Amino acid sequence: VYGMVPGLFWAVLSMRDTIAFCREQHIKQAVIAAVSIMFAVMLKSNYLIFFIGISVYLFLELLKQKKVRYVCLIVCMVILCMGQSALAKKFLEAKTGGNMNAGVSNLSYIAMGLQQNEKLCDGWYNEYNLLSYLGNDCDPKKQEEEVMANIKENLAFYEENKDIAMAFLANKVASEWNNPTFQALWVAQVCESDINQGNLVNRMLRFPGSNWIAVYLNFVQFFILLGMLVYIISLPKKKATTGEALLSVIFIGEFVFHLFWEAKCQYTLPYFTLLLPLSMLGFSRGMEMFAQVVTEVREKKKA
Repeated sequence: VYGMVPGLFWAVLSMRDTIAFCREQHIKQAVIAAVSIMFAVMLKSNYLIFFIGISVYLFLELLKQKKVRYVCLIVCMVILCMGQSALAKKFLEAKTGGNMNAGVSNLSYIAMGLQQNEKLCDGWYNEYNLLSYLGNDCDPKKQEEEVMANIKENLAFYEENKDIAMAFLANKVASEWNNPTFQALWVAQVCESDINQGNLVNRMLRFPGSNWIAVYLNFVQFFILLGMLVYIISLPKKKATTGEALLSVIFIGEFVFHLFWEAKCQYTLPYFTLLLPLSMLGFSRGMEMFAQVVTEVREKKKA
């Protein structure tokens, strides 16, 4: 959906080769890292969060190793990520002969993310971005003025009503992260398609098949979060590697970002997958801690 899955592939590939480049210093790895993050951002602009996380990681490596090549890689990533958008715009304008002026303000998605929503969930899509754009005669500057006023009004309201603000954030976060299907079934159910689906697919998408899938994924999500809990508990005893730190920084950045941005749990799925290696590492460390406790108990009994 929206280039999310292929974008995740390129983002993770960029992250992998960035870590490899910092260890082995091969130019090929730097090239793959830069080009991959460009494709990720091209497919889904939200993968700028990956780009920011990778840039922070490279900056920290620069402070440790004092190598100019890290600055060069960051600059290359910035040029590619910004350049692909400008080139795509010029290409489309040349092909269509039209002028692609600024459209709906991105700030309208933050405004939506701060609005209460009785129809769906707090902070979810409510067409405010489109309605405010049309209401201002499709003038981006006028829309941005209205949107900024709305954002300031909501922030002031939440500052004065902290209980409501906490309830709003709790509902929004729960709606984004507590759906084990991450709307995957919903997307397949509501999107129109001319493809004739087989009996197996139809059974999976309809009740009770969809319900059984949701129950199964609920257990999967629970165990991933359980592994993360054990991983967090183990952190004081074992220092996080650079790869672990990068995964954590990107996940935290996305979590904070979606406290303000328009909410939808399918948007959080790519970042939830980043917890998988950390969760497995948590179970591994948990087994080590358990084995250590068993060994200590046996030694005490022998003594």
